[in-house]
Amino acid sequence: MPEWECKCECAKCQRPESDSVSVCFLASCQTWKLDIVTAAITMGVDVNVTLTQDNDKKQIGMTGLMLSIKNNHPPVFNLLLAQPTVDKHQTVMAVGAGCPGISALQVACAWGRPWAVARLGREEGLEVNSQGWGGWTPLT
Repeated sequence: MPEWECKCECAKCQRPESDSVSVCFLASCQTWKLDIVTAAITMGVDVNVTLTQDNDKKQIGMTGLMLSIKNNHPPVFNLLLAQPTVDKHQTVMAVGAGCPGISALQVACAWGRPWAVARLGREEGLEVNSQGWGGWTPLT
């Protein structure tokens, strides 16, 4: 991967132990910085990355796709969905929730984002009965 120069001015990216491209990418997915998200994708960032993993190597935190939904950023959401490697069905553990995992659809439903629910609803193989927080499905 070529050298990355962070342009998001996020304090998290300045930590030496972090993968600054991934951290910058995730920070930008939730803050309307479409140009930085585009640059990170061009640099080869893993569009399915989450910030942390627990001791069992389960993904916790949210993906960029989930963050764009939660923070109501349709342009970033659409850019990520256009990436051939984005995993629209990926589930991650919600930090501290102790649930089996949440998906982008569950985030869209939980945060009341009908534009994301409608768009994700057109995806083949979407699992509308997957259980997340408290055993709830996306549509309950």
